[in-house]
Amino acid sequence: MKLRHAWMMAVALLWAATPGSIAATDSAVAVIVNAANPVADLSLSQLALMYQGKVKTWSNGEEVVPVNRSVDSPERAIFYKRVLRSKPTQKFFIEGSPIPVTIVVQPSGLAVTRFVARAPGAVGYVLLSDLHGNEDGVKVISVDGAPPPRGQASSTEYKLQ
Repeated sequence: MKLRHAWMMAVALLWAATPGSIAATDSAVAVIVNAANPVADLSLSQLALMYQGKVKTWSNGEEVVPVNRSVDSPERAIFYKRVLRSKPTQKFFIEGSPIPVTIVVQPSGLAVTRFVARAPGAVGYVLLSDLHGNEDGVKVISVDGAPPPRGQASSTEYKLQ
């Protein structure tokens, strides 16, 4: 009986790890900006510079307001690994100063979405599975020219999964 249970668990884990499975898109991170922001795409390096405090304004002159999830969230782990190439606990400092870069931290994907909707210069990230298509005031943008995957299909071009 234990062997059968172990075999069934192994099959379930393999299915969950298969590209194109639901688990692949559940762990994708979507980058969102305020709906009034004219930006439709950012590169990984542009995102990194914003979260490191090195880019402070958008092309329209609006102040960039980076929004983070809490340190223990899975989306922060993905974002920090893929975009910032660091651990989720990494702090970034204002160049030439011991003062850390100010980044807003929100406790949930919903809180990030609500904050970004209210702050014109905000940029944040949420699990794609947290977006349901009715998030007024925000828009999902492409990263390095690739939109996040929709439905059950995984995308090899999208880098935040």
